[in-house]
Amino acid sequence: MAVNAKIVCDVCGTEKKETNHWFRADITLYGDLKFSRWNYDDPWINLGSTFHLCGEQCCQKKLSEWAAKGIAQ
Repeated sequence: MAVNAKIVCDVCGTEKKETNHWFRADITLYGDLKFSRWNYDDPWINLGSTFHLCGEQCCQKKLSEWAAKGIAQ
């Protein structure tokens, strides 16, 4: 029996459902932010450097946070 982990958006806290169209964002080794579509088959989906994002608005908010940190540094 497979164990299904509860997945929530790292920006707004919305819980992932079957029909949602989610994205992920990863911090690369160089500190860049890379966005991609959600893929359950991806073995890297739950790494600490991966953000789970429920839609375009949360992608935009994560991008703004990342850009603001870069400007502050």
